[in-house]
Amino acid sequence: MNIDKLVIPGYEGIFYNRFQELLNQKSKYQGPFKLMDFGVGEEKSMPDERILSSFNNALKESKNHKYSDNEAKELLASAQKYLQRNFNVQVDADELMHVMGAKSILAMIPSLFINKGDYVVTLKPSYVILERATILREGKIAYLPLKEENQFYPNLDDIGEDIWQKTKILNLNFPHNPTGATVDENFYKKAIALARKYNFIIVNDAAYIGISYHKPVSFLSIEGAKEVGIEIFTLSKSHNMTGFRIGFVAGNAKLISLLKLLKNNFDSGQYIPIQLAAKTALDCDDITESLKNKYLSRMKKIAMILFEHGLYAYIPYGTFYLYVKIPSRIKDTTFKTAQEFAEFLLERVGIMLIPYDDEGHYVRLSMTFECADEKAFYEDLRTRLNLIFF
Repeated sequence: MNIDKLVIPGYEGIFYNRFQELLNQKSKYQGPFKLMDFGVGEEKSMPDERILSSFNNALKESKNHKYSDNEAKELLASAQKYLQRNFNVQVDADELMHVMGAKSILAMIPSLFINKGDYVVTLKPSYVILERATILREGKIAYLPLKEENQFYPNLDDIGEDIWQKTKILNLNFPHNPTGATVDENFYKKAIALARKYNFIIVNDAAYIGISYHKPVSFLSIEGAKEVGIEIFTLSKSHNMTGFRIGFVAGNAKLISLLKLLKNNFDSGQYIPIQLAAKTALDCDDITESLKNKYLSRMKKIAMILFEHGLYAYIPYGTFYLYVKIPSRIKDTTFKTAQEFAEFLLERVGIMLIPYDDEGHYVRLSMTFECADEKAFYEDLRTRLNLIFF
C-alpha cells in the first residue's frame, strides 16, 4: 500500500513547524556551553499555589474521573467577571464557552466557514494554526504584513476589494506573537465596518492580552464587535497554565452556539477539576501582575545587553517576547536569513531562539527562560555575545 499517494499533496509545507525544527536542533546540541533557552514561550516555574490547591481539592471531591462532557458554570461566571473587570467587556451566558486551549478552537473554526476558494485574511508573521486548517480545506490565504517601518501595525487597505468579497474570516492576534505589537480602537472599528460590508467574521486570538504593559484594548470592547466576531482567551500565558489546556471564547451568541455544536464533535470538554482551577486563576488578577512584572524586568535588562552588541530590541506593549532584527554580518560570517543566524548562535554559544523570515529577518526571544540566579544569567549572556561579536 502506498500511503504517500493518499495524503494531501504538499503536506510537508502545510505542517512545517519552525519550533519543532529548533527543538530537534536543541536536543542534538552538544556544545561547550550550557544551553540558554529563549525558545518556546512557556513559563518554567510552577503555577501559583492557589491554582494547584484548587485543582487538588476539586480532584479529591470529583465523582467523575473521566471526561466532563460539559462546562463548569463556575468557570464561565468567573470569566464574565474577569472580562468586565479587566477589559470593560460585558457578555451574557450565551456569549461564552470554555475551550481546551486556544490552539484547538483555532484549528476547528475553518470547518464551519471555509469552502474551496474562500479566503482567510491573516497577519504575517502569525500563529499559523487557523491558517493551516484553512489550507487543508482548500481555502486561500491573504496576508496583512507587519513591517518594522510601520511599527508592526497592520494596514487593512493592503487587502483589495476583490479579496474582501471572497473573505470568510479575518484572523487577528493582538497583542501579537511574535512582534508584541498592539492595535488601537480605530483599527478594530475599521475591521468591524469591513466585516459588516463584506459579510465575514472576525476572530481575535487574545492569548497575550493579559500580558500587556499598558491598558489593553479588547476587540470585544469596541461597539459592534459582538455583531461580527469572537475573541479567544487562554490562561496559558496570563496565568501560567499552559499544560492545563484551558481557555474560553466570548462574542457573538450565534457563533458561540455554532462553535459549541462543532466542538462537541471534536472533544468532550476539559476535565472539571482543571476548569475549577481556572476559575480560581481568573479570580486572582495578582497572578498575572506578578508574571508581567517579571517579564518586563527581564525584557529591559536583556534589551540593554542586546543593544551593547548592536542589536535593537523593541520593548513591546504586550507579550513576553523581544523581536529583534538580525545583523547581516558578524566578523567573517554573513547571514541571509534569521534561520542561519539562529543556527549560528546555537552552535557557537548555546543560545537558542526562534527565527522568523516572513517579513524581513528577525529572531524572537522569550522571557520565560529558567534561571536560578538572574544576575549571573545576564552576565553569562553578555559574555557569550562578546565572544562572537567582539
